Formats: sequence, C-alpha cells, structure tokens
Amino acid sequence: MHPPGHRKCWAAGEYIPRDIDYRRICYGDYDLPRPQPGQIYADVGGDTCLLAEATRRVVEAVILVDAASR
Repeated sequence: MHPPGHRKCWAAGEYIPRDIDYRRICYGDYDLPRPQPGQIYADVGGDTCLLAEATRRVVEAVILVDAASR
C-alpha cells in the first residue's frame, strides 16, 4: 500500500492486483497503436498501461500527450 496522496506508477512486468480496478481505454481515442489480441489499454489509478487482460500483467506503461500541447 502507498501512503495517501502517493500514486503508484506501474512498470512493465508488474501485475495489477485484483483489488485494484482499472478502466478500459479505447486506443483510437488517443492515437495509440492497436493492441495485440488479449491486450488492452487501461487507466489504472491515473496511469495508462497496456495490459495482458487475462493476467493483468503490465506490458508497457504509456505516456499520453495532451493534444493541446502538441
């Protein structure tokens, strides 16, 4: 567990615990490449990750760039 106010930054190879919820992200909405079968993009507590959906393993941590800053 992390202290209040501290956010966990997920790294490739880590597993998202079952007690932590995530929200699916549509890759097309963010100009992300199509994920491989069995993978999804997800918002995990404010971090965007590419996950292996069946195992909840982080394949890649993703940094989204705001369209206004491009």
